[in-house]
Amino acid sequence: RGARLETPEAMSERLADDAFDPIEYDCRGKTVRALVWSTRVLWYAVDKKAMVTLVIVRDPSGIMRDDFFVTNDQDATDAEVVARYSARWAIEVTNREVKQCLGAEDPQSWKYQGPERAAHLSLWLYGAIWTWYITTFGTEQTWTPRPWYRKKATPSFLDALAALRR
Repeated sequence: RGARLETPEAMSERLADDAFDPIEYDCRGKTVRALVWSTRVLWYAVDKKAMVTLVIVRDPSGIMRDDFFVTNDQDATDAEVVARYSARWAIEVTNREVKQCLGAEDPQSWKYQGPERAAHLSLWLYGAIWTWYITTFGTEQTWTPRPWYRKKATPSFLDALAALRR
């Protein structure tokens, strides 16, 4: 064990922009430019025995706050690490919609495996609803245009649920 490391936030504050390397990565179908700095660390809270890579991502325009990612994949480039984390957005949206729109957050089951089964059923139902919606309506607009969201181009899960209920 060596000297205690700074927090990622403290490291980021200490680093000047010229310490970062420019990268481009795919973020949900768009190419994004960012600045990255990475280092290998032995971080006991993550893994007591193996080195991990800490990647700090900075917005070149300075608008977005710095992001911090940790990976145990020592072969991944900084751009790959950042792209992997940005790809998680679809997973997070799915989790939110399954919990909030389908009631998976509070399953009404009390048997031993009941909550697990309810989660599996909710995720299956989520996939079934999207499959039905896409095969039934394709690219047809099923939602009512709203004045505050005139540029809406794709349906939300609530739009698919509303179409199913009609």
